[in-house]
Amino acid sequence: MELLIPGLILVALMAYASTKLKKATARALEAEEIETGEFSISKPVGFINVVSPDDGLLFKAYTKDYAESAPNSRKAEATISTTESSNIEQVLEELKQTGGVVSYKPESDERDSPLGVRIDRIEDGTLLHRSIKLIQKGDRVYRLQFDTPDGCEEEFAIARREMNDSFELKA
Repeated sequence: MELLIPGLILVALMAYASTKLKKATARALEAEEIETGEFSISKPVGFINVVSPDDGLLFKAYTKDYAESAPNSRKAEATISTTESSNIEQVLEELKQTGGVVSYKPESDERDSPLGVRIDRIEDGTLLHRSIKLIQKGDRVYRLQFDTPDGCEEEFAIARREMNDSFELKA
């Protein structure tokens, strides 16, 4: 009997913690507007935003699920990075040299229009589809990169478009 009360308290605490954890996980996967001092972007439903990304990234979000065709790759991943002291033409040339560039085109006819780049290449034995949006601001080039392994591209086409269309630099 003396163990019953502490046992019931422990079970109640575990149930409470489990409920809180489930709610926090569900909130992490909801759509969200990400806004920093440099840019804003919409994170679609199903993506987890990494609060403090590593490798010098300004933003990183990915799906919780891994691709069946590439067990070590998420179904989709988006990152934002910058290249200092550069311009879009230089970054595009670097991308061409790494190989796999399928197409590239400006988003509009305006002079400083963002450039969309499409890359398909084999990485770690898996065909990877990469969509890149390059935006010039001063002597920095911002790069939104959206990766999907082969077989996942259609599933995340809307999410890719949403992130691409919502990505804007602050004045």
